[in-house]
Amino acid sequence: LAGDVERLKRYRQSIRESVLEKASEPHAKQFTRDLEELYRQLLARKHRQK
Repeated sequence: LAGDVERLKRYRQSIRESVLEKASEPHAKQFTRDLEELYRQLLARKHRQK
């Protein structure tokens, strides 16, 4: 595989397409919502500890 440049190019392209597909807008929006919720929970926990 290391010596098969064309095959490596195809693998890289396939991986890139897969990553971009998974990072599509609906997924990015859900990730952002989940991250914001996590921040809210962490802040609430921090304020309860004071």
